[in-house]
Amino acid sequence: MFGKRSILPLFILVAVLLSACGGSNTAGSSTKFSGTIHIASSTWTGYALIYLANSKGIWKQHGLDVNFKDVEDPNDRFIALAAGRLEGMASTVDAFARQQSNGVAAVEVFPIDASVGGDGILAKNTIQTVADLKGKTVGVNQGSVSEWFLAQVLEKNGMHLSDVKETNMTSGAAGAAFVASKIDVAVTWEPWLSKAKARTDGHVLVSSATYPDLIMDSFAFRKDFVQKYPDTVKDFMKAYYDAYNWMQANQTEALKVIGAATFRP
Repeated sequence: MFGKRSILPLFILVAVLLSACGGSNTAGSSTKFSGTIHIASSTWTGYALIYLANSKGIWKQHGLDVNFKDVEDPNDRFIALAAGRLEGMASTVDAFARQQSNGVAAVEVFPIDASVGGDGILAKNTIQTVADLKGKTVGVNQGSVSEWFLAQVLEKNGMHLSDVKETNMTSGAAGAAFVASKIDVAVTWEPWLSKAKARTDGHVLVSSATYPDLIMDSFAFRKDFVQKYPDTVKDFMKAYYDAYNWMQANQTEALKVIGAATFRP
């Protein structure tokens, strides 16, 4: 359904579903969470199944009370997770690795997608090559996967982050600023790569289609939550899988739901 990013094969999810959150439990002990599960993500088409599970009541079908909200800056999501304000969150694999080294105890329980063109660098038409970025001001979310993507692209072209001037803003804000002609270069993702067509003097300089192995997303819960409530985590994963099945059976309606969640002004 979506050419800009790839939902990872569901057999991977099934395999994780059968093996994750394992371990024996004391007879009669409760491994299900009875409260509200607070989760968050940024606005990104790759999180389509989360939007569908939330919109179509699929969490509730599995006995889950899920409170979902957009938190655009991944750093803010990790702060909330570490503080116990979130039980789970979606982000990129590299971000979870970095935060793990910073002491954030999160357990990635299933993969979500791989970016195959959904992330990229927008630039005005006078900037035609990565080398042309030297000395330019770039709107990018510092400390996020967008900055990491920028760093990787620069490195593969013999450059470094120090060769550009970074202006810190969320990836969505960077995309919006570029479309509004407020900045000349932005590191962002869909839907802003598509929306950039509205700017006649701008284009996608490079996207993750050229670097398909750089960015992958996953969903994680706090480590203590996984340890205490493995059955709830399994139910959450089953609901996510059911959202995939619903999307496959209702593609037209699914596109409307996902569009409303992601293609916002």
